[in-house]
Amino acid sequence: VHLWFAVAAWLAAANAFVEPLGSGADTVADLNRAFKWAILFQGLCWIALVWYVASYARNVRRWLAVVVSLGFGFALVIHIASPYGVLFSEISGVLRFELPWGELYSLPEGTPASWRILTDATILLLIAYVITALVSLIRTGERRKALRLGGATGFLLAAMLHGSLVDLAILQQPYLMTAGFLFTVLIMGLDLADEAVKASELEREVAAGESRWSLLLEQVSLLVVGLDTVGRVDYVNPFFCETAGFDRNDTIGELFSDLVAFTQRDRADEVLRGVLAGDEVPYTEISLVAKDGSERIVLWSHVAVPT
Repeated sequence: VHLWFAVAAWLAAANAFVEPLGSGADTVADLNRAFKWAILFQGLCWIALVWYVASYARNVRRWLAVVVSLGFGFALVIHIASPYGVLFSEISGVLRFELPWGELYSLPEGTPASWRILTDATILLLIAYVITALVSLIRTGERRKALRLGGATGFLLAAMLHGSLVDLAILQQPYLMTAGFLFTVLIMGLDLADEAVKASELEREVAAGESRWSLLLEQVSLLVVGLDTVGRVDYVNPFFCETAGFDRNDTIGELFSDLVAFTQRDRADEVLRGVLAGDEVPYTEISLVAKDGSERIVLWSHVAVPT
């Protein structure tokens, strides 16, 4: 998720950089050059956003994400190969108008390309995919995530439809794509920050749980011995040391089978192999040899702890 977010953010920044070059252009050549770069960055950003949505919604209907990506990818190939891009078969002039604050804004004026049908169809598929992802999140009870995803993509999709109306000369207004991309990046960034906060809280909870568990092992009046996969001791609790008469340093790194009665060492190794293999090993009575040589009959319970 975070990788696709980063890629989309960089592409949105690139689009924000080149779009003013087109909006302030005086000639068809300058406008066309900036316009082609802007559409290229926008198309790549759409592909990144498709996979951001897919990852965010846990790969819901992944095949549809692939279809949308292929649609945008094919449109970008045509865009690069065509002299005026995928949206226009020809740009014949520069339409300039004045914004309310006095700034002049340039738009391409020309003949829409027949390939535009491909981009419009892909946009509709993208809208359908976003709706599918939102429904999936709502059905799984993740309404908060659905609200964020809807907010992040809703304004951007509206900006895309607005841009299509501007390209077709139905509206004579500045493009909203840059604002849409930046708004989407802002919402996704807030979501990322929220995940970071939750991860920090979870880390503190895990640390607190481990501390309580460690305190329990240190204070419980039961013999607790930890072994590695070859049967060497890597932990003993104070009650074990008190019962066997060993210091903790005397046992760490030693084979557990060396601490039990000689006649039961093979049995101890057999039990360890069974536990590591995932077998259900019942309670086992194996005598522990104390430091003074005496034996302590112990009923052992065995638990495999994943690392």
